[in-house]
Amino acid sequence: MAIKIITTVSFPFGNASANRIHSFAKGFNFNGAETEVICLTANLPETYSLSYKGLFDKVSYIYLPNRVHRPKSFLKRRYFRFLGILKAIIGVIFHYDKSTSVILIATPSIALFTLLLSCRLKGISIYAEACEYPYLSLKQSIFRQLFLKCFYQLFTGYIFESVPVHEHYKKYISKDKPVIIIPATQIYDDIIIQSPSSDEKYFAYCGSVTSEEKDGLRQVIQAFNQIAQTDKNVKFYIVGRINNQKYYQSLLDLIQKLQLGSRVILTKEVSRKEYVNYLVNAYAFIVGKTANSIHSGLPSSKVVEYLFTGHPVIMSKDDGYGEILEDRKEAYFIDVTNRDEITEAFQYLLNNPLIAKTIGLNGLKQAYNNFDYKTHSKSIIEFIAS
Repeated sequence: MAIKIITTVSFPFGNASANRIHSFAKGFNFNGAETEVICLTANLPETYSLSYKGLFDKVSYIYLPNRVHRPKSFLKRRYFRFLGILKAIIGVIFHYDKSTSVILIATPSIALFTLLLSCRLKGISIYAEACEYPYLSLKQSIFRQLFLKCFYQLFTGYIFESVPVHEHYKKYISKDKPVIIIPATQIYDDIIIQSPSSDEKYFAYCGSVTSEEKDGLRQVIQAFNQIAQTDKNVKFYIVGRINNQKYYQSLLDLIQKLQLGSRVILTKEVSRKEYVNYLVNAYAFIVGKTANSIHSGLPSSKVVEYLFTGHPVIMSKDDGYGEILEDRKEAYFIDVTNRDEITEAFQYLLNNPLIAKTIGLNGLKQAYNNFDYKTHSKSIIEFIAS
């Protein structure tokens, strides 16, 4: 089987969708499917050095515009986007056959509609994948809603990350076409082979720093401050790309105000090797997504990485894992809007290291049972083949 993952996401360095693409592609290869990631747009930040085609972690990829970095000119961005989609359509017409299946991970557009039509006319199966709500459709005109309905009717089937996402898309998708729910997943190979190498005790948030609504870090820092007053050794590390400079500055200002400069550390973006090192050496993790967030009820993929470390995870009751993980046995669920609950969770895990270790190891077992990218990818292959 040949699978083409066509996307507008900046693979392999991007958001959660880029990580999901990486997981799927590597899993497809592991399960015997010949896989290629096809990027339609040149949208990689200049900070990353990458050839426009090649292998990343044994995953074949190509940027169809023959460049990877996002042009500064609006006209150039439009041109390269048009070029990428045109080359994808040519590929479908002249190089793909019915043995090829396409998974599309992209924001709907008129140009992509023509790509879908090309696949349908050629008899190629094409599947929509969605791990989040379609932001552009949440507050749109009736015409946009009608377009989305037409757009999603063209797919052969649908791959959703969670039941809430599936429920949201029901207004657009065809009722008589197959659907599969594939939970959050992450590449974990480099995590499980690395052993802790530091005696430093710290809680950690590892992931992009975007907003209080999505990350809840101001609330977490203020809760951590209560612990820091009595425990002079424990720290809190925030590790990951800064997506919002204003939010980042507000965190720095709060840290300075609370005089936690040596206790709360924001590393900004680090290499994958450094990132994994922070993961495996953490005492426990915290996810502070708020209940009124647009992301509420959607499983944070970063939690999967945390679980695979074998360390305990403190997370919101609204983060979508409540039906899979058992509270105080496989994770520690809290109301993240209640600062005292966050503080109590920190204190409980610090005071009960054996229980903390047990929660972490039980969470690791559930990670293998429910979030293994190799198993998920095999399920998708079977879904496509059925």
